[in-house]
Amino acid sequence: MKKTVFSIVFIVSFGLLNAQSCFTTFSTYSTGINPQGVLLKDLNSDGKADMVVSIASGTSTHLVSVYLNNGSGAYTTHVDYTVDAIPIGIASADFNGDGKPDLAVACSGNTANDVSILLNAGAGTFSTAVNYTVGSSGPTCVVTADFNNDTKIDIAVSNQNSSNISVLFGTGTGAFGSPATYATGSNITGLATADFNGDGFYDVATSNYNTSSSVSVLLNTGTGTFTTAVSYSSGGLKCAAITTGDFNGDSKTDLAIANRGSSGAVLLGTGSGTFGSPISYPTSANPNSIVATDINSDGKTDLATANLTGGNVSILMGDGTGNFNVSTSLNAGSDPVWISAGDVNGDSKPDLAVVNLLSNDAYVYLNSATTTTITGVPYKSFYCYGDSVLLNAGGSINYNWSTGSANNTYYMLSSSLSFVFSALSSLSVFS
Repeated sequence: MKKTVFSIVFIVSFGLLNAQSCFTTFSTYSTGINPQGVLLKDLNSDGKADMVVSIASGTSTHLVSVYLNNGSGAYTTHVDYTVDAIPIGIASADFNGDGKPDLAVACSGNTANDVSILLNAGAGTFSTAVNYTVGSSGPTCVVTADFNNDTKIDIAVSNQNSSNISVLFGTGTGAFGSPATYATGSNITGLATADFNGDGFYDVATSNYNTSSSVSVLLNTGTGTFTTAVSYSSGGLKCAAITTGDFNGDSKTDLAIANRGSSGAVLLGTGSGTFGSPISYPTSANPNSIVATDINSDGKTDLATANLTGGNVSILMGDGTGNFNVSTSLNAGSDPVWISAGDVNGDSKPDLAVVNLLSNDAYVYLNSATTTTITGVPYKSFYCYGDSVLLNAGGSINYNWSTGSANNTYYMLSSSLSFVFSALSSLSVFS
């Protein structure tokens, strides 16, 4: 008989407890009063993500707290830096070309509406914040990119109360010029940037928390100026957050959004700067922030949302076609308001951090998803949500597997095959 060699890759998916087992370790870190935003970023070049938290404080003092990683995937101390208004969204890039990641923070207040720039002084410490006006009211989110293609990093800020965005060009020295503003939908609560039409320039999209629940897309003209915003329906209640990614594997940038209520949606990009109708997916109650990352390292982008009134994090695994499976939840604190992804412990897997507005803390979830290679039989093991299993078989033997006694289903492998399991607890392989 002719020798046959084949590989089967499949995902075993579970509910609440098993989802948590893929993030087997989570730690709680106290923050100041009313944390608003969080960012996981390696600030001192040790290969492990540090954590930045924006703190409203409830007083006249508003802070950005930097938690440096102790090298073991934990945070033992933090240093506070003062900004002049309530800090919310955080972004990081190298603004002065010294090879160190700096910070930009959107700050909103009664007397100050600006973006605070904190330059990295080395080893993850930062200089005193320098503030730049955004020329509008209610800055909430900030993103970084080279919008005018001069090799210097620029910033864009969403202004919730003014229903516009501000774009500030960087000088390459850590300073920024005067803002140019562009109208969007009303009540912006989310901001994202990517190249939507494949022309090599960064475009911008906003999520608009209004009764029309819309997404605004502004295309870059190639000079760092932007076209009139085009509006798309979010497919749900008020649109709270937005992110980008290639969710269907066609090398075109798509949008993922979180809608208040218990849902979100994906708008697939055409590659020309336009987007299709929303494809809805379920979450827990009132998602307020969203992040896209490959949680289980299968080459397909997944999503995670911080759910404000749900008090949890929804994990949604992408199937590579633009669809996401039924959400699974991780417990969080009181009113999780922002989520970020990064590699906290240096194992090349994306971990998650969430800040909780009312419990005044941050939860950090370490990703323990594994890839198991099965080369012999019999074999039986238990898997958590998101684990990958690679089954290698050769020779004239036929391999069978069972997905647990509950459904007692058996499959005979005589040729290549791949599929996805859901809500199952164990895997048995035998000849």
